[in-house]
Amino acid sequence: MSISQNRAIAEQMLATGKFYGSKDLKTEFGVSVERAATILGAIRRCKCYAVEVVGTPRHYLVKVLEIKGPTLTYGHADPELTPLQAARWQYVNTQVFGRAHG
Repeated sequence: MSISQNRAIAEQMLATGKFYGSKDLKTEFGVSVERAATILGAIRRCKCYAVEVVGTPRHYLVKVLEIKGPTLTYGHADPELTPLQAARWQYVNTQVFGRAHG
């Protein structure tokens, strides 16, 4: 798991505006439940995401409300990204999620 993958998943979570649990991430992003739980925990604890958490400490749902810093939405680079950052986001979209750029 990489920080870039967490960021890309957090951006998708922000775009949908829904609460996600481990099983939801497994279904939507094709990761194992264990990996999904790790990703949710990282998103929940990272200060670069504003999140809302509901549920119990062992069974919680996370909703991303805001992402601080430059973002990439649906394969289009934020103008604030450096060329290196844009290349990294392109890699994440094409190699990790299999999305083509438009």
